[in-house]
Amino acid sequence: MPCIYFNYNIDGHAVHIYPTSPTLSGFLITLCAIIGGTFTIASFIDNALDTLINDRRKQYELVM
Repeated sequence: MPCIYFNYNIDGHAVHIYPTSPTLSGFLITLCAIIGGTFTIASFIDNALDTLINDRRKQYELVM
């Protein structure tokens, strides 16, 4: 008769944490990523608002 067996291993797991300090190059890369991401998001928001405002202005000019 076919059957399925489930075997659960309930042993504890050990996690070893070794503290390391970041290097200067890693810090600079992270800093550049944060600045670049902030600039990109600000550019997206600026372009979206600029497009929205220009579209509203054109609609208002057509009515007048």
